Amino acid sequence: MHAQVILCLILTSCLGLWAYRLRDEHVLCRDPAMGGDAHNADRRFLLLGKDDSGSAGLGNLLIFFPAVYYYAVITGRHIIVNDRSLFGAVCRVVQCGFPFLDEVRLAFPNILNNNTLSLIRELKVVEITRYMDQSHAVSSKLVRANWGITSKSDWWVWHNISSHCVQRITGCILGDIMCAERHAYQRLIRGPFLSAPSSSLSMLDRESRINGTPRSMASAILSLPHAYAPRINAAIHLRNQFSHFETSNSIDSVGYRQEVSNWLNSSERVDVFAATAISAINSLKTRSRSPCIVWS
Repeated sequence: MHAQVILCLILTSCLGLWAYRLRDEHVLCRDPAMGGDAHNADRRFLLLGKDDSGSAGLGNLLIFFPAVYYYAVITGRHIIVNDRSLFGAVCRVVQCGFPFLDEVRLAFPNILNNNTLSLIRELKVVEITRYMDQSHAVSSKLVRANWGITSKSDWWVWHNISSHCVQRITGCILGDIMCAERHAYQRLIRGPFLSAPSSSLSMLDRESRINGTPRSMASAILSLPHAYAPRINAAIHLRNQFSHFETSNSIDSVGYRQEVSNWLNSSERVDVFAATAISAINSLKTRSRSPCIVWS
């Protein structure tokens, strides 16, 4: 009887160790911006963005980005940005942490070419969030994520191996999802700004649009990598859902552009921005001693 119990314990331990090692082989745990030790022919990539983003706005893309980022971390994939996508447009305004597709494809013509791009494997949300279950393993060297509309930043936290991987990559406390999200966003948007919001605005003009802070801080916010610049206390996302979104019309339509222009020049827009600025400043004054920074 005792011998049977001991044998059962040994077998259980061995099977558990085997399962742990099997799953561990699927967690490569590599910073997507680092080269790693993979042979050139074995490199794997995750592409951000489509040529046509459709109805997916920047908010939808950004809220799901941490989930995609840690999929790349855990599966050992490089992240590259589609030049002609909404992500590409953002990365032409501010320095991003990942290179453009058109730059990388020159170095890996066998993996990134017109044929492979036309047949690119589109990852579903469930294939990202259930990866650790090993029911949705993807072997393709080139993949692109279909974007969710809600945050799925915690999908890796439910597994011991992936949680320790994220802790190792980020330096965050084990299981700290908000810290991991900040790390992902800081890897995506590195700074500084690459171009002015308008070609008619000089650097001095841009600095003058930041109120409530010394000029030295305003200059740093606009011209330094964000990790070196002073921190901003809060960010506010204002959303006005125009009719073109409801009717799925093109954002390039004349009617849509006129609708947006009319609202931006309206008294309603002035009132909304002013009320938001006052509310934000009052809130920050009661919670922080740091300078308040508001775009005018």
